[in-house]
Amino acid sequence: MHSCVTHALSNLRGGIIGVLIYLVISGVLFFVAFMAAFGNDTPASRLILQTVEIYFLVANPLWAVPLAYFAGGCLITPREENSASGE
Repeated sequence: MHSCVTHALSNLRGGIIGVLIYLVISGVLFFVAFMAAFGNDTPASRLILQTVEIYFLVANPLWAVPLAYFAGGCLITPREENSASGE
Protein backbone atom coordinates (compact mmCIF):
# COMPACT_ATOMS: atom_id res chain seq x y z
CA MET A 1 0.00 0.00 0.00
CA HIS A 2 2.78 2.40 0.92
CA SER A 3 4.59 1.91 -2.38
CA CYS A 4 1.36 2.56 -4.29
CA VAL A 5 0.83 5.86 -2.47
CA THR A 6 4.45 6.88 -3.00
CA HIS A 7 4.23 5.97 -6.69
CA ALA A 8 0.99 7.94 -7.12
CA LEU A 9 2.44 11.06 -5.48
CA SER A 10 5.66 10.89 -7.48
CA ASN A 11 3.86 10.40 -10.81
CA LEU A 12 4.00 14.05 -11.91
CA ARG A 13 2.60 13.52 -15.41
CA GLY A 14 -0.43 11.57 -14.18
CA GLY A 15 -1.10 14.05 -11.39
CA ILE A 16 -1.06 17.06 -13.66
CA ILE A 17 -3.32 15.31 -16.18
CA GLY A 18 -5.74 14.51 -13.33
CA VAL A 19 -5.81 18.16 -12.24
CA LEU A 20 -6.32 19.31 -15.85
CA ILE A 21 -9.26 16.92 -16.24
CA TYR A 22 -10.79 18.33 -13.05
CA LEU A 23 -10.30 21.90 -14.30
CA VAL A 24 -11.82 21.15 -17.71
CA ILE A 25 -14.89 19.51 -16.16
CA SER A 26 -15.30 22.42 -13.74
CA GLY A 27 -14.90 24.96 -16.54
CA VAL A 28 -17.48 23.27 -18.74
CA LEU A 29 -19.98 23.03 -15.89
CA PHE A 30 -19.39 26.68 -14.96
CA PHE A 31 -20.01 27.73 -18.58
CA VAL A 32 -23.21 25.63 -18.77
CA ALA A 33 -24.48 27.14 -15.50
CA PHE A 34 -23.57 30.63 -16.66
CA MET A 35 -25.56 30.18 -19.87
CA ALA A 36 -28.51 28.66 -17.97
CA ALA A 37 -28.54 31.53 -15.47
CA PHE A 38 -28.91 34.15 -18.20
CA GLY A 39 -31.48 32.18 -20.20
CA ASN A 40 -35.20 31.88 -19.64
CA ASP A 41 -36.41 30.68 -16.25
CA THR A 42 -37.51 27.14 -17.07
CA PRO A 43 -37.59 23.93 -15.02
CA ALA A 44 -34.65 22.63 -17.07
CA SER A 45 -32.49 25.65 -16.27
CA ARG A 46 -33.38 25.38 -12.57
CA LEU A 47 -32.35 21.70 -12.65
CA ILE A 48 -29.05 22.59 -14.34
CA LEU A 49 -28.31 25.28 -11.75
CA GLN A 50 -29.15 23.00 -8.84
CA THR A 51 -27.00 20.20 -10.25
CA VAL A 52 -24.03 22.49 -10.80
CA GLU A 53 -24.49 23.95 -7.32
CA ILE A 54 -24.26 20.46 -5.83
CA TYR A 55 -21.16 19.72 -7.94
CA PHE A 56 -19.36 22.84 -6.74
CA LEU A 57 -20.32 22.16 -3.12
CA VAL A 58 -18.91 18.63 -3.34
CA ALA A 59 -15.92 19.34 -5.61
CA ASN A 60 -14.44 22.12 -3.50
CA PRO A 61 -11.06 23.08 -5.07
CA LEU A 62 -9.41 23.12 -1.63
CA TRP A 63 -9.50 19.32 -1.45
CA ALA A 64 -10.60 18.32 -4.98
CA VAL A 65 -7.36 19.46 -6.64
CA PRO A 66 -5.11 17.30 -4.39
CA LEU A 67 -7.58 14.42 -4.78
CA ALA A 68 -7.52 14.84 -8.58
CA TYR A 69 -3.70 14.87 -8.48
CA PHE A 70 -3.65 11.66 -6.44
CA ALA A 71 -6.29 9.95 -8.62
CA GLY A 72 -4.41 10.96 -11.77
CA GLY A 73 -1.20 9.59 -10.28
CA CYS A 74 -2.90 6.27 -9.54
CA LEU A 75 -4.85 5.86 -12.76
CA ILE A 76 -2.58 7.41 -15.38
CA THR A 77 0.70 5.55 -15.37
CA PRO A 78 3.72 6.36 -17.52
CA ARG A 79 4.35 4.18 -20.53
CA GLU A 80 6.80 1.32 -20.17
CA GLU A 81 9.91 1.92 -22.26
CA ASN A 82 11.32 -1.09 -24.11
CA SER A 83 14.99 -1.46 -23.24
CA ALA A 84 15.61 -4.11 -25.92
CA SER A 85 17.37 -2.52 -28.85
CA GLY A 86 16.85 -3.82 -32.37
CA GLU A 87 15.09 -7.07 -31.53
